[in-house]
Amino acid sequence: MCHTRQNLCFKGSRCINHYYDISCDCFGTKYEGEHCDIYTATVLTLRGSSYVSYRIYDWKDRIHSSVTRISMMFKTNYDDSALFYASGESLKPQYIAASVKNHSAYIEMDFGDGVMTAVLGQDLTKHYWHNLTIFHDRNQVTAILDDHLKIMEIPGEVHNLLFDPEIYFGGGPNLSKRKGLASNNNFVGSLKYVFYNDISVLFELKKGNPKVHYIGVLEEEFTESEVNVIPITFSYAKSHIWWPMSNVHTLDLKFDFKSSKATAVLAYSEVKTSEGLGFWEIRLATDRLSFELCPDVTSNITHSTYIRIDNPTSWHAIHLTYEHNEIKFVVDFRHEVTQLYGLSFNVGDKLIIGSSLKAAASGLVGCLRDLKINGVEIEPRFLVKSERVVGDVSLDNCKYVDPCKKPNTCEHGGKCSVKDDGIQCECKDTGYVGKNCHFTKFRKTCEELALLGYSKSDVYSIDIDGNGVFPPARVKCDFQSLANATKTIVEHNLPSQVDVRSYKDEDFSFHIQYREFSAAMLQELISHSLYCTQYIKYDCIKAPLELHSATWFKSSSNNNTVDSLGEVKRGTCPCALKDSCEGSKHSCSCDANVNRWVSDEGYFKEPPNLGITQMYFLQQKEMLDEESQGRITLGPLECVETNTQKYVVTFTTSQSFIEVPGWRKGDIAFSFRTTGEKAILLFQPPIRSNYPSFMVALTGDYQLTFNFTLNTGTPKTLVIDTNRKLNGGEWHKIWIDYNEHHVRFMINTDTRMVDLQPEEEFGPFEGSMFIGGAPTEISKKYTVKQGLIGCFRGLVVNGEILDIYSFMSVHLSEIIKDCKPSCVPNPCKNGAYCRELWSTFECVCKNRWAHL
Repeated sequence: MCHTRQNLCFKGSRCINHYYDISCDCFGTKYEGEHCDIYTATVLTLRGSSYVSYRIYDWKDRIHSSVTRISMMFKTNYDDSALFYASGESLKPQYIAASVKNHSAYIEMDFGDGVMTAVLGQDLTKHYWHNLTIFHDRNQVTAILDDHLKIMEIPGEVHNLLFDPEIYFGGGPNLSKRKGLASNNNFVGSLKYVFYNDISVLFELKKGNPKVHYIGVLEEEFTESEVNVIPITFSYAKSHIWWPMSNVHTLDLKFDFKSSKATAVLAYSEVKTSEGLGFWEIRLATDRLSFELCPDVTSNITHSTYIRIDNPTSWHAIHLTYEHNEIKFVVDFRHEVTQLYGLSFNVGDKLIIGSSLKAAASGLVGCLRDLKINGVEIEPRFLVKSERVVGDVSLDNCKYVDPCKKPNTCEHGGKCSVKDDGIQCECKDTGYVGKNCHFTKFRKTCEELALLGYSKSDVYSIDIDGNGVFPPARVKCDFQSLANATKTIVEHNLPSQVDVRSYKDEDFSFHIQYREFSAAMLQELISHSLYCTQYIKYDCIKAPLELHSATWFKSSSNNNTVDSLGEVKRGTCPCALKDSCEGSKHSCSCDANVNRWVSDEGYFKEPPNLGITQMYFLQQKEMLDEESQGRITLGPLECVETNTQKYVVTFTTSQSFIEVPGWRKGDIAFSFRTTGEKAILLFQPPIRSNYPSFMVALTGDYQLTFNFTLNTGTPKTLVIDTNRKLNGGEWHKIWIDYNEHHVRFMINTDTRMVDLQPEEEFGPFEGSMFIGGAPTEISKKYTVKQGLIGCFRGLVVNGEILDIYSFMSVHLSEIIKDCKPSCVPNPCKNGAYCRELWSTFECVCKNRWAHL
């Protein structure tokens, strides 16, 4: 295909033939884009608290690689930074790691049989662009930095790479645990032309490719910015840093700070004097900064030195030295020297920055930068990940001093307040629950209500995007007008048969407000429905419709202009399709301008035309008289929901199961029915020991157990006891969703939530997922070993319905499509009880002799 006209790759780039398609490799050019025809570079600036991940494949698609290329250009002022990391353990423990260390590029890799290293370049931290490429070609690896090159032969027998799916640029999670990295710090500076093989990672990130993610509290910064300083943010008054002090006789402390309040304690240390145990503090008090020394806490004596300042909430520089019984206190380069006149003290073994142990609640809420202790520059990236941090101390470029302004602190309109050393969210009246008001109280669709047993057509509150940005809203759920489907109806404020045209009227327009639905919410509903319709009708007597010129509408889809009545040509009505309009020359009956009531009507069905939000009517004075009248009727938006339960299977033996692509992250839902006592319902085993995994199992007549392993390797068990019998042969619906604070498990109308600690993370999961059971070699390690005998349906992962039929390649004789209980209707005679076996049945006779 690369030698055909389908090859649109720009000159200088390389065409890659995938046989079903082609792509263009822009590596080595200064171009980007699908065809390498955009003369630009996507630049991303990182500030030490963020990084980029790229998912190179889904677990089921993993393949060995004999040729791999990793490349990037970087520019930085900072040493000791991670540039790239990828690893895997499927063949042997393997990794490739690249760092900036001692102002050189340090590259380390292991294909499983021995470590290879390369140290290239020097003076890499002077804020010039440098080009790093690591090229693996079968049994050889070439590392290139600018004009420096090193070729390495791969030792041993393994020359292929099989990385885990996620690889990282500019840092990554848990860097201290990554073998081969010379630095545990995220990168600070700018990146461009970042490639993994032929994929331009930053270009894909900016384009919104779901395989590429920017992880960090700050927003992506797609510009080249020089980063000269990394400020440290203290979000709460009790937050602080402690630093060990080895020399008790001298002290040299320098830092800049910016406070959000007019008063704060900036630094503190205990001291030992001839008079007893005391302490010193550096304090901000409105118009002055002071150094205060209390030689003995049992006395009221304090030695104080202060320097006046102009603005307490702007940046100020502090330099404090203690040597030879003399205090030198410098603020914004203004000096103040204090003689202690014979009084000396020994500095305590800990220096506290940002607060005071005497009055923790009066600590700094603000930012600090350029921290230097006894001549040693303190690396902020190392500091915030160390045990020397107490409370919330972060690197956010001093943007979120107020923790309530951090993204997703309190979601969905929850009210945020700062309490001591944390925040609280008030979720009352939001329709959401959880620590940060993330989890909706309502079901996403009318179909979910139907699955819970609702059958009366009425008005209900639903949340169309679940835990997403849209609020709950009331809709009418129609459970009865369609077989095997539910209908969601959204009403609006326009009455039927509104007068819109007459001789006396002026030109006007309507803004149509749907009940609790914005235009974006209408589009969300339309997008995830099977189909939607909206009825429209124009009644007239001597009042032409004149679509496009005198009558038109706008829809909820980006104010799309609609100038037809239904899905017909622009400017026409449905009667024109059958030549049934009044007057053979007209495209709408009302345009015949006859002296009797006629009408035009139709249905909008295409998404761009649905959800009419504006109507415009011009008065054609030259065509109207005193008898002229036109009336408009717009029906509600009616959407038929996608049947999430259409893929249904019956497992007839406890050894059968279906293997499907794994649940990685997001939310998941499914339904089951059984008469068995215990069974594995859904299971995703760990790809390695202590990796994230989960299992949902029936463990009793009224009990489900949810076992999962967190990213820390910590196993957790959630036991859910319900009022409804779970093995009585009825359908039961399960939902699982989560965020950084909780995991929520719902079975029918029962809800349980598990709290997560700050260091704990639920998922992401890797590997395959098993429905209705698991291979014996995997399940034998668990308490529940047997599979489901019964029915399973409606597996929905992140809103996508999984076609489980397409994965029924094994156990075909033991798994049946559809779910038809053998005991419905009861085939047993003489009042016998029918025991459901989900492909056959057993009759339990009231009188055991009756069948003879």
